[in-house]
Amino acid sequence: MIGDISRGVQTRSRLASFCEHFSFVSSTEPKKMEEALRDVEWVNAIHEELNNFTRNQVWELVERPKDHNVIGNKWVFQYKQDHMG
Repeated sequence: MIGDISRGVQTRSRLASFCEHFSFVSSTEPKKMEEALRDVEWVNAIHEELNNFTRNQVWELVERPKDHNVIGNKWVFQYKQDHMG
């Protein structure tokens, strides 16, 4: 990941009071992580998601064990919409 998530980043939720009715997310949904990392808005969304994991204490970063398999992960970049679209 780019940067240290513990330093904090400006997230869309912090901008809510500034622009309640505007969307700053990119107009494209990346297919690969490399594509998402080239778009500052997706990078901000990734940081926001990782900060939520830390804040909600749903994960803990540890060193990779040498004697066990590691479970992989996959980022899916899709827009979340409410019932109003």
